[in-house]
Amino acid sequence: QYFTDNKPPIKPWPKRLFPKRLVSMITQQQNIDLALQIFLYAGKSHPGFTHNYDTYHSILFKLSRARAFDPIESLMAELRNSHPPIRCGENLFIDLLRNYGLAGRFESSLRIFLRIPDYNVRRSVRSLNTLLNVLIQNRRFDLVHSMFKNSKESFGITPNIFTCNLLVKALCKKNDVESAYKVLDEIPEMGLVPNLVTYTTILGGYVARGDMEAGEKVLGEMLDRGWDPDATTYTVLMDGYCKLGRFDEAAKVMDDMERNGIEANEVTYGVMIRALCKERKAGEARNMFDEMLERSFMPDSSLCCRVIDALCEDCKVDEACSLWRKMLKKNCMPDNALLSTLIHWLCKEGRVAEARKLFDEFEKGSIPSLLTYNTLISGMCEKGELTEAGRLWDDMVERKCKPNAFTYNVLIEGLCKKGNVKEGIRVLEEMLENGCFPNKTTFLILFEGLQESGKEEDAIKIVSMAVMSGKVDRECWELFLRKFAGELDKGAVVVLEELLLRESQPLEKRKKMAFVTTAEVCDANQDLIRSGELKALQPIFQIYGRRQIFSGPVVTVKVFEDNGLIRQFLEEKGNGRVLVVDGGGSQRCAILGGNPVVQAQNNGWAGIIVNGCIRDVDEINGCDIGVRALASHPIKASKKGLGEQRVPVNIAGTRICDGEWVYADTDGVLVSQTELSV
Repeated sequence: QYFTDNKPPIKPWPKRLFPKRLVSMITQQQNIDLALQIFLYAGKSHPGFTHNYDTYHSILFKLSRARAFDPIESLMAELRNSHPPIRCGENLFIDLLRNYGLAGRFESSLRIFLRIPDYNVRRSVRSLNTLLNVLIQNRRFDLVHSMFKNSKESFGITPNIFTCNLLVKALCKKNDVESAYKVLDEIPEMGLVPNLVTYTTILGGYVARGDMEAGEKVLGEMLDRGWDPDATTYTVLMDGYCKLGRFDEAAKVMDDMERNGIEANEVTYGVMIRALCKERKAGEARNMFDEMLERSFMPDSSLCCRVIDALCEDCKVDEACSLWRKMLKKNCMPDNALLSTLIHWLCKEGRVAEARKLFDEFEKGSIPSLLTYNTLISGMCEKGELTEAGRLWDDMVERKCKPNAFTYNVLIEGLCKKGNVKEGIRVLEEMLENGCFPNKTTFLILFEGLQESGKEEDAIKIVSMAVMSGKVDRECWELFLRKFAGELDKGAVVVLEELLLRESQPLEKRKKMAFVTTAEVCDANQDLIRSGELKALQPIFQIYGRRQIFSGPVVTVKVFEDNGLIRQFLEEKGNGRVLVVDGGGSQRCAILGGNPVVQAQNNGWAGIIVNGCIRDVDEINGCDIGVRALASHPIKASKKGLGEQRVPVNIAGTRICDGEWVYADTDGVLVSQTELSV
């Protein structure tokens, strides 16, 4: 069904084609659809060409890596039914297991694992371990234990020490460290020897629950049995002490580590530096950061930003700039997040010229992000340097970097403060034309500027223009009604009434939905479930936030270990919407933290669903908003602003499109193509 043309999909097409050449063509092709067409054309239309295991492996790996899962089933069927039979290797299935797992589709991984023998391939402990790791990533710890227990009897696979370590990891993540410890005692009975990873994992389990005494006991047992702890073991222990605020003990562990001849790695430094920054010990954090650079460790962006923040909060902006220059000399290339942080502090100190110079230096080798532009434009407007802000704006637009609501708002505010309200109104018009949402503050600034310039009568024109555009939130409507309802022209009044009515209806329905469970919705809409118009997400999410029941229209964002786009959306008025974030199921960092969630709550978002991790859980749980996420993670994501917005995403086994409706409660999450009446 994906093959529609008998002409070669690319030109020039080789006259002689061998499998090795086709693999190279598929591997180098950036366009996924084109890669699939190349594969299909070669098999169906190139004279004398026959696919082999390598060609199937290359296209299946590329599709699954890009999460283009739809064609995979038919390709796998072709591979299974090939004549003469194609002899497969286990690596193909291991790649599929991993990529399905990274996309949060653990059921597909499980199905692939069970079907391996259908391709005359013998399952080994490698594929079992890959599957167990996928189940852990997707927090299906119960299935890990079940698969381990039945591995020999059901699959003919004898677990190795890596399999045992994965079981221990699953039990620790389930907070059942006692059972994990029992596995430690049972491993020798299986003819295996616990290794350093086994002990470190159990130590980490105790540390995660704050039981440092038990963690120290495991460390002692590890030493008694002849295992020398490595940097990871010590770092886990240090991290536990830091999280409990016991920094002196964490420092003592680091001293012990160095005394025992174990060199600290970048993770070790990161743990200690973040702890020192949290304690507002900026000088000590800077010293340790310098030591980290001297040892040629490359700190990640989030750690650099944390140190810069700590120094600047301690009124050491010059020292922060000095650190920036040192990082450049050490070939530690700073990114947009770090640049934005430093520019923010320079502008806050009134040193806008230095901030611009820094920006220009960075611009020579990299493309600044919207966040970086916004930070500098805001600083320039605050300082009253509107001409420079305008030039920077033009540069931003020329580079195809589209301004957002924040950019427009700071420019309008700067123009009004300078008394140029007329230009501020022109910027507002452009803002509305480009689909950005002004907020209450924007209008108040304009009204105040008009009042000061003696042109208060023009305020009603702004209101009519805004209302007619439909880009107005509830707070602004309330402001308009209080100040100008009697002065609006008839056309604007009609539009305003219609918009208010349209906004109030979903609100009433959402209130009604708050008392109807998702189970009741499913029972009342069986036809929609059968037709696929109403779907339930797989139960992979943890519940966070005070609002356990929420619903609203969907806005989609697709990112990977980057939260720049997420933050941009949450800066806008939510108007009862739900932000659905496909974070690729990554559990290596958190793509949502406390500050954006607080902002989302204040801006009227109903909820946020994250196919990834969050952090600042205590802060999020105090917010009146619904949040669903896979897990929590202390490391924050980058802020480069990379990703896609308002595109279809695949989360928890379900395709979700922008504009659909989400209904969530403690039973689960439903996605409907249209707003439900129940």
